[in-house]
Formats: sequence, structure tokens, C-alpha cells
Amino acid sequence: MAEGKIDIIIEAGLKKVDILPLIKLLKNSGAIITDWNGKNNISKGDIIVSSNNILHDKILKLIKLKKII
Repeated sequence: MAEGKIDIIIEAGLKKVDILPLIKLLKNSGAIITDWNGKNNISKGDIIVSSNNILHDKILKLIKLKKII
């Protein structure tokens, strides 16, 4: 993500030790990081990391649709 080779990462069940060291690096590269509900609560380990707000919003909408179905 930080190198610009991928645009989105979706992970489930990460431990804090898996993501916390990378948050500063990812945010400094311009990435958006939230949980699957679009909140900043990543403590449950379900995260979305994307390269921009437009892509991030689209992924959040898709996840919300899947929860309804």
C-alpha cells in the first residue's frame, strides 16, 4: 500500500500487534484506515485500508450491502 502497488486491503481478525506498527506508515502515505463500519475502532481487527476516500467509501457501501443480504 505505502509503495503504491495496491489500492485496498481488507482484513479480519488481526491482532493489535499486526496493525499498530503500520498505522503511522500507512497514514503518512495517504492511506485511509477504518474498521468495517467506517469508524476508527480497529481494536477488533476487522480493518479496511485504502489509497483514497472515494475507494474507501465504495468498499464500505459494499460491505454494508453484504451485511443486509
